[in-house]
Amino acid sequence: MAKIKLTNINPTDIKGGASLAGYRLHKELLGDPEIDSVIFVNQKYTKDKEVIRFSNFFLWQIERILNKISYFTGLLYLFSVNWLPFWLFKRFRQTDVFLIRSIHGGFLPFWLPWRLSKKAPVIWRFPDMWALTGHCAFAYNCLKWQKECGQCPLLKDYPAIFIDTSRLLFRWKKYFYSRSNLHLVAPSKWMLENIKKSPILRQLPSYYIPIGIDTELFKPISRREKFTLIIVSGSLKDKRKGANVLPGILRQLDKELKNKNIFLDIFWVGEKDISAVEFNKLSNINNIFVGHKKESELAEYYGQSHLHILPTLADNLPNTIIESLACQTPVVVFDIGGCSDAVKHLKTGYLAEPANAEDFVRGIMYFLNDSKALEACGKAGRELVKQQFTSQLQAQRYKALIKQVYQENKKKL
Repeated sequence: MAKIKLTNINPTDIKGGASLAGYRLHKELLGDPEIDSVIFVNQKYTKDKEVIRFSNFFLWQIERILNKISYFTGLLYLFSVNWLPFWLFKRFRQTDVFLIRSIHGGFLPFWLPWRLSKKAPVIWRFPDMWALTGHCAFAYNCLKWQKECGQCPLLKDYPAIFIDTSRLLFRWKKYFYSRSNLHLVAPSKWMLENIKKSPILRQLPSYYIPIGIDTELFKPISRREKFTLIIVSGSLKDKRKGANVLPGILRQLDKELKNKNIFLDIFWVGEKDISAVEFNKLSNINNIFVGHKKESELAEYYGQSHLHILPTLADNLPNTIIESLACQTPVVVFDIGGCSDAVKHLKTGYLAEPANAEDFVRGIMYFLNDSKALEACGKAGRELVKQQFTSQLQAQRYKALIKQVYQENKKKL
């Protein structure tokens, strides 16, 4: 029996949370005797032979110009040349099933899922809300996407547009995606609910497949003696990840610590940006910036820490939550998006009221003052990950879906 030729399309192979998750899954799929998996990427960082870079420096420069035009005209990701080399690859032309993740970011056109589905069925995993809205990746409290975008209050939010064409973009997406052979994957229950509410996508088949991680890599180790928090973000100045609320949280936490004469450390993993926080005014908090870390190093920092704090204001289900819980490190996070899929209040962590700094600090102090609760939540968190969020479970679910989609399409031919 011939193998199912699966073509993954990612921005990169290992850089960025969504791409890295796709790369991990690809590695798991390679072990299936019925699936032949490759990844097409815009930028390549590994030397894997199954990873194929489809673009080049010349096309990137053209794409940069097109992206500037798209921004000022509001015709976001309408024009693109980056995808044209796809058709030069024999492996691409032989594809049985496509698996795509994030296609926005200025490297592929918004209508690509429609175009790909003319060749083969497309499984599309949603790392954010971009496919559901006129332009933004996360809508926060705006509910216009549930009817039709327009008069957008988030024009400057990623991916930004200079003039308000959100209604036009919304209608274009609805036109193209409703005419495509798409199978939508939500990595959180929150995202699955959003898909079912979306006028653009609700008529398409959708599935819940949570992320999976390597629990042998992310595992408990000996913790530091001094109570330590960990903050992980690609950019520590990212507004969506809580950069605007974090200074207030730390000032209030520092005040609580001072009253109790307690000192603690914070590991900051990511791009350092000290302008975001008034560090010099924090008397009882010692900030340790460690920069970006490889997976193996990151696992050690999770394991050494007592608590992971994540003041994200808009998110799906961040990989960092699952990684931390696997290391038996509870998480304090705002109750937004799909975070509650893994952070169970007072069972595997603390779900704070969204954007409420006082409640967030209350969650940190709860674990700081109760070592037994900290230990119990840590153990429960790892057990939850082993039951629901392992890379093996994720791969099994995707394998079943890929084979189902392939067989359904084969019957139609």
